[in-house]
Amino acid sequence: MGAEWTLRDKHNNSTVIDFSETSWNPHLSSLDLYGCADIDNDGQFEAVVEYRSGGAHCCYTYFIYRKVETQLKLIGSIYLGNSSEPIFKDMDNDGIMEVLTLDDRLAYFDDLCFACSPFLPLIICYRNNSFTNCTARFPEMIEKEIQKTLNQRSSGFDLRGNALKYLALHIIFKKEADGWIGIRKYYPEASSWLKEHFEELKKKLDKEEFMKRNIKEGAMTKDKPKK
Repeated sequence: MGAEWTLRDKHNNSTVIDFSETSWNPHLSSLDLYGCADIDNDGQFEAVVEYRSGGAHCCYTYFIYRKVETQLKLIGSIYLGNSSEPIFKDMDNDGIMEVLTLDDRLAYFDDLCFACSPFLPLIICYRNNSFTNCTARFPEMIEKEIQKTLNQRSSGFDLRGNALKYLALHIIFKKEADGWIGIRKYYPEASSWLKEHFEELKKKLDKEEFMKRNIKEGAMTKDKPKK
């Protein structure tokens, strides 16, 4: 089989990916052609390859390839951790696809169980030849998620996970003060716990930390020796 892998999606569409220059071994992983989408509205479809590392819940990375002449070039990758099955959709009608998925940064926060951990909405945009977290650009979606979170207070799971999501959404929405008002009103039992772990929460939600962990640009090639 060598360094070239032929990947097929559920519709039996296929593409050939050359891993000869990459720094990781596809033979030890699960790879699938997730689908094709015109990420940048240039009339040419990019190939989206799903890489699953294996293990409970985890972990998924999506590699986006563009055809350049007769080869496919890796233009970026999105690490989603415990999340999978992103949706490619033009959310703001500008002709360019956004990536809709879930953000697992708060999984196992402090001592929360996985089922009790909140997943946040996540929208990733491709602009200026790079991917970025642009969730805050869609306030209506965040507001709907906040209301949905409040409606799930009596779901039977650990209330702290619900409160954590409520506050995190307000921080993303740049309405932290309103978030704390809501915590005191709707989640008084979790208020002291959130205050104790607030610095950890802010670090988890830091945009630069997210980019370091989740977004990579270009090919992941081995460093070549300098001449």
